[in-house]
Amino acid sequence: MTELALQDETLFAPIAGLRDFSVDGDRYYRMLAESDDPILSVGGILGLIERDAVQHGDLPRLRELCRHGAVRRRAFNHFTRLSDHILAAEVAALGPDTVKDLEKASIEARSRNDNGKQRDVEIAKYLAWGEVGMLRNAATSAELVEGWRGTVQILAKAVAVRPDDPKAFSALATTLESARRYDLLEYALAQAVGIEMLELQADVFRAGVRLAAGDAEGCLSQLKEFEDRGRAARRQYSIGAAGEQLRAKAHYKLGRYREAFRSYASMNTIDAASFEPTSYIADCLARNAQAVPPLPALDRPNYVMMLGFPRSGTTMLENALAAHPRVETFEEVPSIHATTSYIDRGNKGQTEHEPRSAALYLEARERYFSALDRLRQKNGADTYVDKLPIRSLIAPFMKHLIPSQRFIFSIRHPYDVALSCFQQRFGANPAMANFLNLLDTIRIYDLTMTEWFKVHSLDDPSVHYVRYDDLVTDFETVMRSTLGFLGLDWNPAVLEFAERASERANRTPSYQKVRQGLSLGVQTYWRNYDFLFTQAEAAPLTKWAKFFGYETF
Repeated sequence: MTELALQDETLFAPIAGLRDFSVDGDRYYRMLAESDDPILSVGGILGLIERDAVQHGDLPRLRELCRHGAVRRRAFNHFTRLSDHILAAEVAALGPDTVKDLEKASIEARSRNDNGKQRDVEIAKYLAWGEVGMLRNAATSAELVEGWRGTVQILAKAVAVRPDDPKAFSALATTLESARRYDLLEYALAQAVGIEMLELQADVFRAGVRLAAGDAEGCLSQLKEFEDRGRAARRQYSIGAAGEQLRAKAHYKLGRYREAFRSYASMNTIDAASFEPTSYIADCLARNAQAVPPLPALDRPNYVMMLGFPRSGTTMLENALAAHPRVETFEEVPSIHATTSYIDRGNKGQTEHEPRSAALYLEARERYFSALDRLRQKNGADTYVDKLPIRSLIAPFMKHLIPSQRFIFSIRHPYDVALSCFQQRFGANPAMANFLNLLDTIRIYDLTMTEWFKVHSLDDPSVHYVRYDDLVTDFETVMRSTLGFLGLDWNPAVLEFAERASERANRTPSYQKVRQGLSLGVQTYWRNYDFLFTQAEAAPLTKWAKFFGYETF
């Protein structure tokens, strides 16, 4: 078994005894309940209550932990069900109810994008409600404040309190994999022995470790073990889809491009089951068709939107700009939602042809900038970049709403963009549902570019176009040009972006990919997929590739 450094032993202490869960679950939870850590002790008592395993000797600790709402509620229901009304009444009176205060604090933290506060509130919500999903939420916020170690610290506790929750274990393993801490990942996987669903997940992650080490055949062999261990796991979409994604990457590494494509398609078929039907495209086109009244220009040149299309290099560019001391970036925050929801409420009940109120749209426009202002945290910054590439689809609406708005727009070869979107496992939201098959991906790309170029051109002075190819091969020149567009002087901190990204990668797993992009240079995966892009269905991508001056088949 992997030997852990002292700091890592502390990090993984909550799951050091995980194997005991499959041997004697009652004993496991009883030991957990004695922990000095409130998350672990609450989880231990809740486990005993859920298993109907509370004994007379557990009552003193249970009474003590009733100061936490989660224990109080579950204990009250437990004793009421057992008709022990004296104990039920006793535990009900043992602590205050802070739920309303927590909901208020949660809303305030989200509105201010205060990730540290959101982390603390989600932990407090777990202690109040006992839902392990709240710990997963806390871990997500912790990554943005403390990096991957902060995430792992919380997720290890989430796994400890609910060893039978595959989502918590998957999140823990994924975090370690993204951080490229394969030594720690191997340790975490070793703790899953005896817990069936976690063992199945461990097979998939071990396949990922082999692939990362360059052993594509070993990866495929490990995935075969996963399939042999239990076909029932295919019903767990996150497990089956993750396995198919690894299989696709292994096939690609071995030069089996058709097999890789089929595995990516299988991945998306599995993931599609967790997506709700969406009208995202229709809603965006309806937004563009709104009769926005003529509005005056707005003099806010220091507020810039970063658009383009997902997987076109916007994350790399955004992080590079964030290194400049005068630039603050906002990464995929719902800033425009404050505007669109206000407009929708104001227009409710009106017919399509009724004139719209200019005052309504002026106020809605101000709400967009106010939403960004509430998120501002960086001292010394006076230039604000709002990045959400998929927003390009509502370009006509934004052009009418904010006629003087300035943009940075990222361009990458359409074949590679479509492939990359199709190959990703995005979160289940309405926009990303369009990437679950290649034809839908091509369609939304074509529509997005069509809507954008209805109101902009390649020589539009309000738009600064950045080609991904140039960004990764001539970084300094591109960044100097981009900063010039923003009206900012050069700062060497931007030139040191690769080193800064490396430092941030030690905190946050996503930065590993940003840094890797600079070192890899231009990747033209599309050349291996001629069997896709020579088909008639790919014609819209070919059209845009030629428009941007890229090579095609």
